[in-house]
Amino acid sequence: MTMTNQEEVLESIKTMLLGMELLLKQIAGNNPMLSTNSSSFLTVQEASDLLCIAKPTLYAKVSKREVPHFKRGKKLLFKKSDLVNIIEGSKRKTYQEIREESEQRRAKLK
Repeated sequence: MTMTNQEEVLESIKTMLLGMELLLKQIAGNNPMLSTNSSSFLTVQEASDLLCIAKPTLYAKVSKREVPHFKRGKKLLFKKSDLVNIIEGSKRKTYQEIREESEQRRAKLK
């Protein structure tokens, strides 16, 4: 391969990558599951997909008021940011994080 040929190949790859990036941004903008807009509302199906639980499980959690939701007539809606907070709130701490918290509490008691 000559230097000019390599440059052409690299430029072609760069153009393709930019096109793919634009397509992904377009797809993410049209898909509420991929959107970064945290104020968007999700349907029951979208919420159950995001939480990785079955729809009947989601309905049970809604009836127990374990999941924040809105009701528009007969339709249930969920704020994406609320569901993300639920997911983030269920994070299990590592042993290192537990140790650090324990040390911080002991230091406050002294």
